[in-house]
Amino acid sequence: MLAKYSAALVEHPKAMKQFPFNIASKLFSKDTLNATQAQIESFKSFKHIGDPVADRLVECMHRIGAPSRQMFNQALENGIETVDNPPQELIDFFAIADNFPYWVDHKRLERATQTYELVGREALSIFIPGLAVSYIAPTANQVLLRSGDLYKKAGKRAVETLNWFNEVTAPNAMSHRFGSGYKACIRIRMVHAHMRKAMQSRADWSFDEWDQPIHQVIYTATILPFALLATLGANLSGLISIKSEREDIFHLWRLIAHVVGVHPSLIPTNEQDIWRLTWMELDQVFIADETSAMLGGALWQALADILPFEQNKLVGRIQYKLAHEYIATLSNLLLGKEIAAALAFPSASATGAILVGGTFAKNFVMTSVARFLPHGASYLRTIKTKQRQALMGQIIKNTGADLSYERG
Repeated sequence: MLAKYSAALVEHPKAMKQFPFNIASKLFSKDTLNATQAQIESFKSFKHIGDPVADRLVECMHRIGAPSRQMFNQALENGIETVDNPPQELIDFFAIADNFPYWVDHKRLERATQTYELVGREALSIFIPGLAVSYIAPTANQVLLRSGDLYKKAGKRAVETLNWFNEVTAPNAMSHRFGSGYKACIRIRMVHAHMRKAMQSRADWSFDEWDQPIHQVIYTATILPFALLATLGANLSGLISIKSEREDIFHLWRLIAHVVGVHPSLIPTNEQDIWRLTWMELDQVFIADETSAMLGGALWQALADILPFEQNKLVGRIQYKLAHEYIATLSNLLLGKEIAAALAFPSASATGAILVGGTFAKNFVMTSVARFLPHGASYLRTIKTKQRQALMGQIIKNTGADLSYERG
């Protein structure tokens, strides 16, 4: 029998046998995750597919010019029916983008965003390793390396992405077509399509080596850092989520994946699917090379620009040093020391371990008490949200982040 038709399960990829994925997968997934060769071949076939409806719209926008961008913005903000004589490509795109799935459970979206509201200043520390893990996807790295100013843009790009994460996970942001998060997903979908066209036009893009730029398999690699690693990071920070809360979060990311253009066959529907996708990504996509160290190292160096501490003062320098130790240790716990090293991240330290442990204890006690007090959870969410908003205001200012989604 040909291997691609075999029902035999393929052996775990190396990273799946190592900490933390070997432990976490056993804690959070009860079923066998191994894929068959037939499933792997099916997954690999999506490396040749971009986002056809968005790609056609980008071609149209390049052909028509500035008026097409104005029509796009009009359709996004007010609906396609308000646009006079829209091109067919714009009609086709919004026929897909306006499609709000039947399976969306609004109560689950609400509960998911409430869980995210419990993440305050910890958001940045959790986000750094979550973003960095996407840098162990060499094909995706080739796009980023060609965007220019590797070191100058690293911090700015990280903050812009964290801001997008905050937008799509905010209360009511994804609850309807004109929600702020829903529109942010549509905008980032177009950013990716513009980047894909730019890469396709370059003489140095190797389709044989790197397939389609920003293909569907790479799309799924954006789900894992935000849906899974952010959840695991929150748990390591003492913001413990039970099974039902994690399923609500993954339901939210199912909708986000749908809106940003992930193919329906690749969208995880629950926690078990998320872990199956993790297995597949570790087997087929997350395989570090020299570009991982380049981008990971650039991100780590960018912390000097991102972190909101005045390093010209003694107190600021101490805070900065402790933050470094904390993020490095948390990154090693979330990614494993081998992946962290491949990203040129520092090793875990005793100081970092104490800080991570202290953060866990503080948040665990706070959230546990809040759950039992009348309106305690609501009050804590308000406090944490204000903390995160203050942090975001500071790091956006520090990096000069562009929040306009006009990078395409």
